[in-house]
Amino acid sequence: MSLFSDERYTWRETYFVLFDPVMRPRLSDVRRELRHVAGTLTILDNKAEPNGTLASMTVASYEDHAALEIAYHEGNNVHSEISLLTELLEKGCTPKEKERLLNAKKYRAKFEILHFEQTAGTSEFDIVKMPVLQFAPREKNKTALPPLSIRNYSDKLLPNQTSNQQMPNPKKRFHFDPDSYENCIVNGVETDENESSEDSAEFERIDPNMLVFVLEILCRLTKGIAIDPASGVII
Repeated sequence: MSLFSDERYTWRETYFVLFDPVMRPRLSDVRRELRHVAGTLTILDNKAEPNGTLASMTVASYEDHAALEIAYHEGNNVHSEISLLTELLEKGCTPKEKERLLNAKKYRAKFEILHFEQTAGTSEFDIVKMPVLQFAPREKNKTALPPLSIRNYSDKLLPNQTSNQQMPNPKKRFHFDPDSYENCIVNGVETDENESSEDSAEFERIDPNMLVFVLEILCRLTKGIAIDPASGVII
């Protein structure tokens, strides 16, 4: 099952987990670890070799608006690719990272993790419109009241409160305007509904939590390292 053929998903980035083939994990071990990290994570597809080791897996987290495709590769071509990649990364890495890359040069296997964003297909992507609380305008026909001073509250002082303490100003009146939808909320971010798509940046709905969890699990089971080949970041 490939998410590239699913119109609900858009590919965003690819990560590698590099490791020794003898440390290739069993599918059952990966499934068990995944159950521990996220109750909302769904395994859409998974395949194992005859010996039970993981061949491929597709997982999704609808809350994070993300999905991953995991595929296992090994052999001489993978070893050559790893050697070239580690040599390139050595040029701008820290001493600790360089030590990890030196160990990775001998690896002959990798998991390729394709990170997808779910851009359509669930109600969670609908913009949630919230009614706005607006302050009522000052009534023009009424004379403005003079500012209230502490003397107005002299007979309402609380225990242990002195007359030198400032009393809070009375709250402004407000009314609820159910017809006002000047603002909308997308994933907790307040935006202007009238803002044109050309002027506004595209919202990042994707959450990296699932990617981080899966990379951590695979690195722990394989004793390998995770790399973002596009940025050169070693995880």
